[in-house]
Amino acid sequence: MTDYRDNFEVAFRHLEAHRYALALETFNKINDDDPALIWWRSICYFALGEFENALTDSEVLLEHKPYSSWACLSIALVRATAPDDNLRDAELAYHYMNRFVATYEGEITWRILSIRAAVHAELKNFEEAVKYSRMSLECAPVPMLDRCKSRVSQYNNQMPFRCSDQSIREALFVREIHCVKCCAPTFFCGDFQGQNLPLCCDCHWGTAESA
Repeated sequence: MTDYRDNFEVAFRHLEAHRYALALETFNKINDDDPALIWWRSICYFALGEFENALTDSEVLLEHKPYSSWACLSIALVRATAPDDNLRDAELAYHYMNRFVATYEGEITWRILSIRAAVHAELKNFEEAVKYSRMSLECAPVPMLDRCKSRVSQYNNQMPFRCSDQSIREALFVREIHCVKCCAPTFFCGDFQGQNLPLCCDCHWGTAESA
């Protein structure tokens, strides 16, 4: 019988390979309120574009760990950028962004600056949104430069940002891959077209093509 540790190990193997759908399926087999499980499961939901579930897990995590800066950042992200009007709340996004800033002690990355810009854009404070998006552009990795440039332009045109499953996958350097044999979808980092990879847990076929 597969135990808790075995499931966690399997889920993390999927996470390391950016197979978020399979990681989520495995995490959901674990009936536990471990904050670590909740956090990693929320990452899977984000990557798959399931923003309501990602928000719920982030809020539950914050109940377990009131000083979790990353949970605050995740809530701010959803409340500022979710495509569903019912999930967005500019004031709550700003509140949780401020909680993140107050509790976070690590490096300020391009992604953090990008989320901060999005929060200000949702508040219609576009001057601040442009400022933070330009700061994000200055320290963004090369694959994200075009994305960051387009965000600066968007805020200059006084348009808030709306997240999508595609934009999340791009931010995570993830794309959908289909098994050629049985067409089962999974999610991987980078472009694997034409390479042989152990993608599919259903048929164990080794060849993939980009979706």
